[in-house]
Amino acid sequence: MPALPYSSVDQCQSANQAWNVTLSLYEQEIDLLLVQVAELLSRSTYRSVQHYPEQYYHDLNQLRALVQQVRHERLCEHPICTLARQQTCPAPQFGKHTSLPGLWTALADEFTRLKNGCCQLFTHLVNLNLL
Repeated sequence: MPALPYSSVDQCQSANQAWNVTLSLYEQEIDLLLVQVAELLSRSTYRSVQHYPEQYYHDLNQLRALVQQVRHERLCEHPICTLARQQTCPAPQFGKHTSLPGLWTALADEFTRLKNGCCQLFTHLVNLNLL
């Protein structure tokens, strides 16, 4: 069976949808961590370790902003291409998804660092019977 010819717009849309789903999953996990760290910050019990939750909260917010910036600058969500099935895309983000694999390594590394740090902090607080 011969391969169906896909336009560069179709390929761009497909890749952008996949990256958008992946970035959304990261945002959901970041939001969950932000809620948990914010809860720690609201309790006076944790004043002895206050610096760590504050730093994680700050860093998680920066990472979330970076994810949103990457989505805005690199992902094309132009509705005209999808609706009109155009062969060209007028969006300035067209084709910029190809740069995401390089950026992804940095995003994934920072997310892993922050997630592991938060988990270690939560574990430490549990071990101290503070959580």
